[in-house]
Amino acid sequence: MGSNADAFPGIVEVVVEIPVAVGDAHPQHLERLEQVRPHRLVEIEHFFETYKLLEDKTLDVLGRRDHDRARKLPEADRETWKRAAGSAPG
Repeated sequence: MGSNADAFPGIVEVVVEIPVAVGDAHPQHLERLEQVRPHRLVEIEHFFETYKLLEDKTLDVLGRRDHDRARKLPEADRETWKRAAGSAPG
């Protein structure tokens, strides 16, 4: 499995992990993306859009994936890097 960067140049996939505070009972039950309230997901997107705006950059959220996909991304990126490094002159 490759990342979207392979198929769509200029697309960057970002893994966002939301920490859960010890003692905060509300998010303790969350295990899947589908369990996060839709408004909370909008808040998270807005945070990153604002963060990038302050850097004079733009951000378009093209979708969301669950942790199963997120766990596969580092390996896919590593394989992409190995292929690129192997084909580099030198």
